[in-house]
Amino acid sequence: MKIRKGTIITFGIMLAMILTFITLSIIQKNRPQKAENQLMSIIPGEVKSLRLISNFSNEIITLKAQHDTRTGVWTVSGGRIGDKKNEKSYVGDADALNQYLDNLNLIRYEKDSVYTVNNEDQWETYGLRKPLLELDILLKNGDEKRIAFGEKIFDKDFYYTRLNDENTVYYVNQSHMNKIKTTLFLIRNKNIFHRPIEQITQIYFKYDKESYVLHWDKDELMWKFTQPTEVSLEPRSEMLTRFLQSINTIKSEEFLPSTLPLDVGLTPYQKKFEIMYRDNESITLDIGTLSEQDNTYYCRFPETDEVCKISKYAINNIADDLNRLLVLQPESEEKPWSESNIGGGAKMIKFKD
Repeated sequence: MKIRKGTIITFGIMLAMILTFITLSIIQKNRPQKAENQLMSIIPGEVKSLRLISNFSNEIITLKAQHDTRTGVWTVSGGRIGDKKNEKSYVGDADALNQYLDNLNLIRYEKDSVYTVNNEDQWETYGLRKPLLELDILLKNGDEKRIAFGEKIFDKDFYYTRLNDENTVYYVNQSHMNKIKTTLFLIRNKNIFHRPIEQITQIYFKYDKESYVLHWDKDELMWKFTQPTEVSLEPRSEMLTRFLQSINTIKSEEFLPSTLPLDVGLTPYQKKFEIMYRDNESITLDIGTLSEQDNTYYCRFPETDEVCKISKYAINNIADDLNRLLVLQPESEEKPWSESNIGGGAKMIKFKD
């Protein structure tokens, strides 16, 4: 039986259409279903960037987050609008940003309070011509989403809200609106050190009256203490590996204003932790007094004057780990012979009894 070429092509097209339909059905099935009064639906993995403008407390703040789809890294930046000079930029906290985007799906509006705007002047009345809070989201497919909050409704805990360019006003409870309010410090990466540990060349730690210097000897390919005593470390030591890995787990519990109104032991510092890298870049952390209230140390980055608080246990563990590395190094095996120079570069070896 001879099958015509046209029949094969038709069959192929039909098969492709069926497979496409099945694929789209699976994708649609896996997408979160939008609730009846859910204001917007966002899949965090589909977001490329976002921009938040806040005009609360008479201070206009802009916050931007950019997702690098190649590396998966978020970059966040922010400051006062029109003040580019003092805008700060950091590596973003992916978990915090994904949680923030997830929270947008929890925003609900009052089903019985949805109104159509027929006159452009009404936007001014609702405070939506110059919103108190607005969020613009750019998706990876090029689509854009926008949510804006205007004036607070008199005698109610609701705000006039607009979605995208719809000619509709929604009532959204203040508790839901607060899911959009955030700060640069909440979504920045909290890790103090985040470069690969393979790039570290030296670790300096001043703890009370003791100073530790752990240096990578590139000629002998091993880590060595040069302070408080000279000790070479076993290159494959599990304890050493764990210590190096723990450096990148040190996090800030809270970021504070650089001009603190109280003495927190940072001028001069009481402890100091510094990591140097192969490209001669370094990250330095000045450590001040302990806050008994939450068991954190006040710390400062002297290069930027930023102040943060770090857990007491994270700081104390550095000293404990360095002491263990010094004390628990295995003693070298005693050779069963002794050596002595006899001149001319020759040595005499005498075996012990």
